[in-house]
Amino acid sequence: MYMKKFIQVVAVLPMLLPTITYGFAIIYSFGKEGLLTRLCGRQLFTIYGFNGLTLGYVIYTLPISFMLIFNAMGYIDKKYMVVSRIMGDKPFATFRITVLRPLWGTLAASFIQSFFLSFTDFGIPAAVGGNYEVIASV
Repeated sequence: MYMKKFIQVVAVLPMLLPTITYGFAIIYSFGKEGLLTRLCGRQLFTIYGFNGLTLGYVIYTLPISFMLIFNAMGYIDKKYMVVSRIMGDKPFATFRITVLRPLWGTLAASFIQSFFLSFTDFGIPAAVGGNYEVIASV
């Protein structure tokens, strides 16, 4: 019970940060002198450009998507999963029919919401965009 609430809070907590903070966190973690670079002994990937933007936007839009999908998962009736398994459906078919089909609209809304959040953001491209051109920095 407490662990579930803790995961919810930790997943949603980044929404309170300004977007430039995401860029600085990526630089401090994956930059040339970053924490993970020092732990691995080499730079894992180039953070300035497309890779940094992708990582930043995934971290930035994850809380919104998590909230939408987590809320929708609460409305899925678990009895359908049991009935599907009793009828002899394979595990993937059960997942596809009883989980993915009801979540399809929520997954689409989550994708669209993430796209618009990324489209209108300026902080992450300003910090790690480098010479990569995005609409927010044109």
